[in-house]
Amino acid sequence: MAQQLMKPQGRTRRTLFGSSLAIALGLPGWARAQSTPIKLQVGFAAGGSLDLLARAMAEQIGLKMNRTVIVENRVGASGRLAIDLVKASKPDGDTLLVCPQGPLTLFPYIFKNLKFDPFKDLMPVSRLSTFDVAIGLGPQSGADSLPKFLAWATANPTQANFGSSGAGTLLHFSGVSISQLSGVALTHVPYKGSAPAVADLIGGTVPMVVSPLSDQLEHHKSGRIKVVAVTSPERSVLAPEIPTCKQEGIALEVPGWFALYGPAGMPNEVVDNLNRIVQESLVVPAIRERLMKMGMLPAPASRAQTLELQRREFALWGPMVKASGFTPED
Repeated sequence: MAQQLMKPQGRTRRTLFGSSLAIALGLPGWARAQSTPIKLQVGFAAGGSLDLLARAMAEQIGLKMNRTVIVENRVGASGRLAIDLVKASKPDGDTLLVCPQGPLTLFPYIFKNLKFDPFKDLMPVSRLSTFDVAIGLGPQSGADSLPKFLAWATANPTQANFGSSGAGTLLHFSGVSISQLSGVALTHVPYKGSAPAVADLIGGTVPMVVSPLSDQLEHHKSGRIKVVAVTSPERSVLAPEIPTCKQEGIALEVPGWFALYGPAGMPNEVVDNLNRIVQESLVVPAIRERLMKMGMLPAPASRAQTLELQRREFALWGPMVKASGFTPED
């Protein structure tokens, strides 16, 4: 059905949501024909936690606004393609971004020639959820703890790699930080999303992956991989048996979060209406349970709170990137 609305573009994948029978709760300006879809842009591959969160929110937005909602996986450039598209879109609320914090708080320090300013070109709607960043090990190293993996990496420098969902992301830089803090050289292998990175972890192609815990938890529980640490300040409520990086001797604390954004210039009433829908959706018991099963904790916030969180972490990462010795890329 999505392909009838719009021709596929590259690797873009879409999922269609909405209900023509739902009661329209949106503002009059949003009461457009069902044939005009709202598009949620996701800058990473389908199947990962960000993608699954976007699909859950698409269902809720579609139902509450009586609109068709499409999730578009615009994969590439570590999520920048999706952000560039949203920046260039009309500020009418029909094109939105479901995004992790990394592109908004890290990218200005990571890439020399960004095409967007995270504060001037995007407008926060609401934080959606928080998540634990996990360090997962596959069968290649034979290690069952972070210290043992680092010892193996020291002894096997040509195999000492780690994967993440893309260059310049929070997950990439968390791995860089582990390398810097431990003094063990680890080579980054970028993927187009966490799902393919975890697949290669299971297959033994890459020995370590940094990704949201939700992308690894099922495989950890089944024994196919071993999650040896989380970067959160405290142990995860979803898997309390997993230690924190700090408990394993690496002083790294990076809580993760996902948020909903739109292009700058969206009318206040549109943003406020979307925020209300998010707030209502994330307290629905079925939605909360669904997200928690995916390793995420619902965490709605006001638009002002979301912007303040973005500003605070942006200020935090600058000195940390500089101290790490990381050289910005093109």
